[in-house]
Amino acid sequence: MFRSKKYWLLLILFIIFESVLFSSTVTRNAIIFNLFLSAFASIPAWLIGMIKPSAIIKWGPLHKKTRLRVTTLVGSQFLASALLMFLMVTINESNSLVQSLPLETKELPTIEEKSEVSKNRKFIEAKVTKVTDGDTFTVALNNGQEEKIRMLLIDTPETKHPDKPVQPFGEEASTFSNEKLAGQTVKLEFDAAERDQYGRLLAYVYLSDESMFNEVLLEKGLARVAIFQPNVKYVDQFKEIEQRAKKQKVGIWSIENYASDKGFNDKDAAVQNPSVEIKSTPPSKEITQSTNDEKVDFVYFKNCDAVRAAGAAPIYAGQPGYTRKLDRDGDGIGCE
Repeated sequence: MFRSKKYWLLLILFIIFESVLFSSTVTRNAIIFNLFLSAFASIPAWLIGMIKPSAIIKWGPLHKKTRLRVTTLVGSQFLASALLMFLMVTINESNSLVQSLPLETKELPTIEEKSEVSKNRKFIEAKVTKVTDGDTFTVALNNGQEEKIRMLLIDTPETKHPDKPVQPFGEEASTFSNEKLAGQTVKLEFDAAERDQYGRLLAYVYLSDESMFNEVLLEKGLARVAIFQPNVKYVDQFKEIEQRAKKQKVGIWSIENYASDKGFNDKDAAVQNPSVEIKSTPPSKEITQSTNDEKVDFVYFKNCDAVRAAGAAPIYAGQPGYTRKLDRDGDGIGCE
């Protein structure tokens, strides 16, 4: 069998087929699909073997090429493939569930249902410990764990982005969020995807009066609707609120062509409205290394431990030594 040119040709064609078919597929998913094919292929193989056993059993003496032996061999293949496929699917689903939970404890705290807001929605209660900017803040959960929260379906102008200046109405959005959220107990509602690529929890945020703060920012003209699939639970009502703010020309909508579904165009905003000042994010303190009393522009910190040892934490975008590696959540403040 192994000396057959036909065998090796079929093997090479099979390897090429697998490489093309699964080139962009996760290995585990490719294995599951192949196990499915193996189990499925055993059905026509058994049918062929019932008609002509020697077409399936290519080795051994003729008297052993029976329908019973075909049934045993093909049945074993089917059962083994089906069992392995079931185990792989179970492991895959378990890993997906674990990855969607908080990174440290891998479990969410007790979920509390509040019918006053909605009978069909569940919420996690948390206390706001720090407000980063208009749409990002940090909370302490009931189990003591701290999590950074990014509000869903909205985007406020930047104030601490490492690659962007402070944008018009960014400071107003940050100040408003700080006034409404700092030190307050809020309720968090999740959508289809629980975390973003930075590990932040994605949530709709409810204040003590049960109003949704995401909507409040849209009403005030301090945020625009920003859609990132698959989190689109309230996109229609958010767009309606955004349209009302546009018509009233409040906040970000008071500057023509500044806000759009693609983001904020701060360059055009400054040109059209000279009263709008675009500022770079100022570092809170200067970090330098000195050699013979000379200021050195290049500073390198291996990690946050080195930053803290140098007394430079937190380190801000624009300061010597700041790198994106030190700023895991990308908010312009490293080693918080």
